[in-house]
Amino acid sequence: MLLGIDVAGTLTAVVLIDDRTGRIRYTELLTTPSNPAIGAVNGSGKILAATTRT
Repeated sequence: MLLGIDVAGTLTAVVLIDDRTGRIRYTELLTTPSNPAIGAVNGSGKILAATTRT
């Protein structure tokens, strides 16, 4: 699995690619300007939680 995170001014994008199946999951959250890590952690948790359900 490959996890990519792009923290930008307005949105934080998180993408998860399953390199075995080619399945791609993507989500966006609002960036938290005071602590951009919050969006990265929350987005990662959201995308990983969705992955474990399927």
